[in-house]
Amino acid sequence: MISYRYILFQANYDQNLMANRFVAKAKTLTEAVLNFLSNQEEVTMIVTPSQFHMKNFVEDDDGNKKMVHSQLTMQPGEFEDYQISKESNVTYCLKEFRAIISFADHLNLPVMASFSDGGK
Repeated sequence: MISYRYILFQANYDQNLMANRFVAKAKTLTEAVLNFLSNQEEVTMIVTPSQFHMKNFVEDDDGNKKMVHSQLTMQPGEFEDYQISKESNVTYCLKEFRAIISFADHLNLPVMASFSDGGK
C-alpha cells in the first residue's frame, strides 16, 4: 500500500496591512514582460502613487560587459486596481513571474499583488 503525504504551504500575512496593492489583467502583464529578454533573470518593480516601472536588474556591471537595459512604465489607469501609498522597489525572478501570469492568463484570472517593501 502506498501512502502519500501532502504538505500545504501558505503565506501568513494580512493583505489589509500591506501599504501597496495592484490588480492587473494577466494579458496586460504578459504584454509588459515581452519588453524584457528571455534570458533576463530578474526585474525590479518600482511603484509610486503615479507610476509603475519595471526595469531589468543588473547587479554586477563591469565596464567590459555590454548589457541591454530595458525599462517599462505603466500608468495607474492600465490596472484594474492601483493603490500605492508607499514608494517601493521589489526585485523578483522574471521566469517565475512569467509562469504566474501565463497560468493566470490561461485561466482568465487577474494578477493581484499586495506588498509593502522588499521581502514583505
